[in-house]
Amino acid sequence: MAQGTISMWEVHGTTRVVKILGRLQKSIRDAVEKGFAILAQNPFRGEALRGYSNLRSLPVTTSGGEYRVVYTIKPEEKVVLVILIGPREGFYERLKQYLG
Repeated sequence: MAQGTISMWEVHGTTRVVKILGRLQKSIRDAVEKGFAILAQNPFRGEALRGYSNLRSLPVTTSGGEYRVVYTIKPEEKVVLVILIGPREGFYERLKQYLG
């Protein structure tokens, strides 16, 4: 790898994440997508979620308040898979429901 070259990861969202993004107002969607760009550069920026093996959470500040991006890392593919995004309030209850 050439000096100064940044190794980028691909960031993918589940079908649910794509639908959620489509419903967000533009300013919030833009802030969340900036969070995705951070993850593409360094997927380990988010914190490991206690009680959930292999899941991490990245907080994102938006005009609509604090949001969470929950994702898993697939190092063999250099992929960050976003499984859920949403406002911080009540987020972890929604995550429990989503994961069943």
